Amino acid sequence: MAVILYGQYRHETRRVACRADLCDCCNAVTLTELRQSSVVAHVFFVPLVPLGSDSEWICTSCGGDPTGTRPSSRLILCLGIVACIFLLASSFAFQFSTKFDSIWTFRIGIAAFLAILLYNLIVPKRNAYAEAKRNIPSLSKECCPYCSVSTLLIHDEFICPQCGVEIL
Repeated sequence: MAVILYGQYRHETRRVACRADLCDCCNAVTLTELRQSSVVAHVFFVPLVPLGSDSEWICTSCGGDPTGTRPSSRLILCLGIVACIFLLASSFAFQFSTKFDSIWTFRIGIAAFLAILLYNLIVPKRNAYAEAKRNIPSLSKECCPYCSVSTLLIHDEFICPQCGVEIL
């Protein structure tokens, strides 16, 4: 029996840009960087076909995704509430041939999920998150935060001449 190792991996990861951002993982205003890499398909770890490029923002403090746990939008919450009300109403409108306990477990579960959705719709988490994002101080565009070299203004973009990072 032969084993074939295949898949894809990131190749040539490099720093492209940086900015000050609110990290959702460590809950702090930190320096985040945009890393861009090539995605390559491989067989036995020998790169065969380039699949394209991928970019992601990384927190320099904790290494996590700074945009990982944003609050749900009002539209998604409202659609979930409508779906829960529809499921709850249909569970009372139709007669089911299942056991008595299972239909009531379903009804209580949907009612609990509806209560959680209503709570998340009423509590103003999104406003606090948006306010915290607005109050983030921007990075100094005069020098690079990595190599402390004066930046150049090229086509309305502040770029470090030494490491090539764009300061956002």
